[in-house]
Parts: sequence; C-alpha cells; structure tokens
Amino acid sequence: MIRPFIKILVLLLICSTEFVFVHDILFHTEDSLVNITSFIVFIQAFLCLGIFAFLNKYIFMSINILNNLIFLFLVIYHRIFDKAVTLKVIGNQFQEGIEYFIKSLNVLSEKNSVFIISYVIISSILIYKMYPEEYKSKKSAIIFLSSFVIIGLFSVFNYRHQKFIVKDFNAMTKTFGYGQGWLYELVSTFDENQQISAVIKMSQELPQNLPDELIDLKTHNHIYVIQLESMHYDAFEKYNNNQAVMPFLQSIRENAAVYKILKNQPHPSANSDFAAMHGIYNILDFNYVVYQSKSPQELYKYITPITWKYKEKGYFTDFYHGYYGHFYQRKDYIKAMKFDDIYFAEELQNKYSSRLGEWGIEDADVVDWIIKNQQIKRPEKSFTFFITVSTHDPYNIGNRYTGIYKEPKNILERYYNSFNYVDKQLKDLIDSAPKDSLFIMYSDHPSLSELSSDTFFMIYSKQQKLSDQREINFSQALQIIKSILYYNTK
Repeated sequence: MIRPFIKILVLLLICSTEFVFVHDILFHTEDSLVNITSFIVFIQAFLCLGIFAFLNKYIFMSINILNNLIFLFLVIYHRIFDKAVTLKVIGNQFQEGIEYFIKSLNVLSEKNSVFIISYVIISSILIYKMYPEEYKSKKSAIIFLSSFVIIGLFSVFNYRHQKFIVKDFNAMTKTFGYGQGWLYELVSTFDENQQISAVIKMSQELPQNLPDELIDLKTHNHIYVIQLESMHYDAFEKYNNNQAVMPFLQSIRENAAVYKILKNQPHPSANSDFAAMHGIYNILDFNYVVYQSKSPQELYKYITPITWKYKEKGYFTDFYHGYYGHFYQRKDYIKAMKFDDIYFAEELQNKYSSRLGEWGIEDADVVDWIIKNQQIKRPEKSFTFFITVSTHDPYNIGNRYTGIYKEPKNILERYYNSFNYVDKQLKDLIDSAPKDSLFIMYSDHPSLSELSSDTFFMIYSKQQKLSDQREINFSQALQIIKSILYYNTK
C-alpha cells in the first residue's frame, strides 16, 4: 500500500507547487522562489489539497480545476490591480468582474495565463492517469484536515480581535497567500459606516485655496471634467519614431497646468468620478465602490453633489459615458446628481449601434454626440462630465482607426494606440468648445504593470494661459479639482 500512497503524494506535490508559482506571478514577491513566503504558501496548499487528494480521483481533479480557474481570474485581476482583492469586492462587483473577464478573453494568450492553462491540463491528465483507483484513505484525509484546521484556528485566534485594515489585508495576502488574506477578512471586524462617515466629512470640508499657479484662474461659463480611463503619465510623454503618442495634448501643454500624479495606486475607476463630483480627496484605501455601498438617497442627506451647485447657478449640466449605466451602479447616482442630459451606452446605441467597441460606444462617437448635442442646446453656461472608455483594457480600438503603431505587436503598443486615438477625440472636443471653456482632465488610475504607476492631470483654459509642470499625489489633485469647481460657482 506504500506505492499508491507515494503516487498520490507526488500528485499532491505537483498541484501544491503551482500555488507557489502563481503567488509569485500575482505579487512578484522575490527573485528567488526559495523563501519563507513560498514555504508558507506551499504548506497551506499542500495540507488543503491533501484533504481531497486521498478521497477520490474525481474530487481531487475537480478541486484542482477549480483552483486553476480562481488562479486565472486573479492573474487577470492583478494585471491592473496591485492590491489584493477582498471577498467583499468579489461579492459586490461579481457582475463587473465577469463582464471584464469576458471582454478581456484575449489575455488568455498571455504567458501567465498560458502557464496556468497548461498546468491545469497537464496536472489533470497526470491525476487521471496516475491516481491509484484501488487506494482511498479517509484516515490520511483526516490527518491532513486536522493539520489544516489547527493552522486555521491559530490564524482565527490571531485575527479575530483585529480591525480590518486594507493595508494589512494586502500585506497579509502578499506574505501568506490569498487563503490567509481572506481568512483575515472573514474573522476581523470591518466598519464600513466608519469609512462612509469619513467620506461625508471630507465632502463637507471647505475647499483649500487654489495653488499659486492657479491663484488667478478666472471663472468660466463652460466647464468640462474629463476622466481618462487607465492613463499612465507615460502615454502623455511617449514618442514613437519622433511622433508623440498624444500630439494634441503635447501641443497645448505650454499653456496648461500639467501635473504628474505620483504613485496613483489602482482602485475602482468609479471611486475617482465619485470623488471628483463630491469633493472627496482620499479614496486610495477604499476596498469598495461608494456607488455600490450606499444609495444616493441615503448619502445625499449629508453630501451635496457639485452638479446641484452648478444648476443653482444656471448651468446646463450633461453627462456622457460610453458604457452601460448598470456598471458599478453609476446610473442611479448620475440621475440623483440631477444632470439635465445623461448619456450612457443605452441612450447612445440607437445613434451609434453599428460601431460598438469593446466597452460600448467608442469615444469618437461619444465626442461626436457631445459636440452635436451642445450645438443643438447652445447653453450660455454648461457643466459637462465625460468618462472615456476606449482606453480600457484590452485596448482594442476597432477597425476604423490606425494608430501610431500600425501593426501593434503587444498590449503595450495597443495601449499607446488607444491613447493616440483618444488624443484625437480630445482635440475635436476642445476645438469645438466655446472660447470661454475650462477643461479639467485627469486619469482615474494606472493599469499596466509594464509602465510606471504615475498618472496624468491637466487643467487647460481656452481663454487664459496657465503654466505649471510639477509632481503631486492623487489626493492633492482631487483637492485642486474640488477648489476649482467650488470657486468657479462664486
């Protein structure tokens, strides 16, 4: 009976070792895989899988396939996000995660995904071929279960009196693996209401004075706030064969205030537009989307959206986003902000349905409608919010446009092509806007590990020369946006 036991043990070692490789892919822990972190991740996987390995071939194979499916989702998630994903986020944003996964299926051809797919196929074949059908040992399974429970109980007693902190969760997961991270989340205490209270407090704070470079900023009758999806500062600075990836933004930089936002950590983009519209400045530690946490009816008892203030001043307010309103439950909030005109994909698809992109209506079509709609309405004063979508992973911009890289060979070249494309749309929008227009353009978060985590922020006026080039953090950028929007209503 020793020989069948050894066979199962070998299969168990093969499957458990994958956890170490995947953990390194997710978090880039160290140059060498031989370290204490790898040992901890391995021993937990070994004991957990051992519970099922000695019960039945098909149970063991099913658990192995399920693990690899989870690995695949996590690898795709970590292509953008450095922070570990919590169970709460998975539960609240399950629909968004599935939509992102479906729209990003081409990432399955990337090396990390290929590694996981290959590993699960090979390991499943080995389990099917090598597993000794005649040998099943509930006794061995119980031994593994007992050892696993002991480790789990030790962790539970260690975590159960702690307050859940996102930074601790991220550090825990990076060091000990997702099993320990999720266990910490389940047994520690999390007070979401406390964070919501912090959101309310930030929103109610008076804005800071404008920075020196903007101290003489005039009031404008036309305000455009533009959230640029997934923009790294690298896209703004990038040249290919002496051609700028974003030639229009480069052409106006001398007359604009341009900021490099240092180390903007990835987070749900919906929190960025929520922050900009409600005077919130510290959102980096949120592990949830505010839109999904509370209803606008609950939150607007205490928070006043900036659009309400602009409407009181007689501004026409309009909102544009090429994707569907259910995503992050944005639409309920956008309606509650009392925009006069609201356009998501569902409102635009009758006009542009023949040219749907990866993420709904492409930015060229959205910009086309912004220009047409505002020419029809011709408001004396306007407040416009526009969120781009065509620069979203996987950065496919359709067949109507040839980018700065004529035949992109990788995701990075597709990425630069998408920003070359959106630069053209920004030019069309800004050129068509009234002379008395102010543009506030910022990136919601970075998205590619191949590039720096610095993002982009620009303030440009068509009637007034602005000039500054400096580095700030994301909280400072949001404070500046709050101050500009506040003082413009005075």
